[in-house]
Amino acid sequence: VPPFDFEVLKATIERELGAPPEVLFKEFESTPIASASIGQAHRARLHDGRPVIVKVQRPDLAEIFYQDLGYMRFIARLGPIIRPSGDWETWAALTAEFGRTLFEEIDYLKEGRNADKIRQILKEHKNVRVPRVYWKLTGRKVLTLEYLPGIKINQVEELKRIGVDPVGIGNNLVASYMEQVLTAGFFHADPHAGNLAVSPDGQIVIYDFGMIGEISAPQREAILGCIASVINCNGPELIKNLITLGVVKEDAKQESLLRTVGP
Repeated sequence: VPPFDFEVLKATIERELGAPPEVLFKEFESTPIASASIGQAHRARLHDGRPVIVKVQRPDLAEIFYQDLGYMRFIARLGPIIRPSGDWETWAALTAEFGRTLFEEIDYLKEGRNADKIRQILKEHKNVRVPRVYWKLTGRKVLTLEYLPGIKINQVEELKRIGVDPVGIGNNLVASYMEQVLTAGFFHADPHAGNLAVSPDGQIVIYDFGMIGEISAPQREAILGCIASVINCNGPELIKNLITLGVVKEDAKQESLLRTVGP
């Protein structure tokens, strides 16, 4: 999306961090390197010379979210009158979950804590990098991160050109997500190509920790149970674990499910 005005950005930084960017940083580029729906990112340099990325949130996001969520809730309340047979209870629950996720994503302090936690989880994965957070230059609407440039993970030909093996990258990425999901139960939940890159030395770089997923121990056990059930061709056990995960309702007709999943 188009970037917002630099003067608005400077005002946000000063309000959040107590001083304008020209005081807080040795250098600060006025043109963003990326502009998204939540905020935009600018390259900068600390006074000790280290390069960083500064993410600054778009103005008035909370007000826009409240308005949009209000429309969704209004539809959920009006829906049963217009179409009584509709599943409006699920729509209302979805609206509530959507709201929680949105407001977590616009809290950059929470995003910074998420990044720190993921970096700790993946500390033994030497082929994966998570940018460090500079907490003295971070607030709820401003996030300053270590600058880790790379080639987007979907630019396969470019990766091959610099000598990176895409298969190896894929295996390392899967291993890192298995570690997050099945061991820690806390994982980066927005893994599109804009948030995954490969550094020139072949390390995977993960960006943007506004969206995080959490899985309880019973859910992790059920996921492992699903994997084991598929390997062992055990349909009843697979359905049992899918019910635990909430993918299948308890009152579902299991005969139909068994035919679907096989023996």
